[in-house]
Amino acid sequence: ILAKQLVGPMRFADNLALGKAIKEVVDDPSNPSDSIMAVNTKGEAVASYAAQGVDTSGLKAMAKTLVGQNSVVTSEDGLSIATPIISPSNGSVLGFVLSHWSDAKTNAEIAANTRTGLIVAGLILFVAMLITSFVFRAMIAQRLGRINSAMSAIAGGALTTAVPYTGTKDEIGHIAKSLEAFRHSLEQAEATNRVALMRGT
Repeated sequence: ILAKQLVGPMRFADNLALGKAIKEVVDDPSNPSDSIMAVNTKGEAVASYAAQGVDTSGLKAMAKTLVGQNSVVTSEDGLSIATPIISPSNGSVLGFVLSHWSDAKTNAEIAANTRTGLIVAGLILFVAMLITSFVFRAMIAQRLGRINSAMSAIAGGALTTAVPYTGTKDEIGHIAKSLEAFRHSLEQAEATNRVALMRGT
């Protein structure tokens, strides 16, 4: 759009109008350009404007490569573009408008998105850890508590106490089976002692 606006001032070498149009575009906060330069077909700057502190050496170097060009040229980093200013009457190239965009805004948006993503991922991880701890407590600690209660009852002499979780195939099931085998051995030993006492031996 700017290239079309600059046809008249470029055609009539109105550097004041070129400079004014370029300044308005750079100063517009909705425009991402931080520097703009208008050059003639020899690659010589006829008007330029840059935001405060912006280096225009990249645009000047790019302008030198435009001699003989008649199409849009983009820099390797994709942050600078040269658009030809074409005369509507005969289609000849009057010059070029070179624009440079700062990647600071893009980098700031990427950093903000990354920060937000990390916060969300951290919250998800925290919630997952809470859920895991509750599940762990329900699945492990509660089951071990029931086995501990059965062990205490057996140690107290209640040898007919049923040992829970003997049918499971995990580590708690192995502990429960060992306790059941121990309880069964104690029960048999007590029965043998009772029979021996009855016989009087």
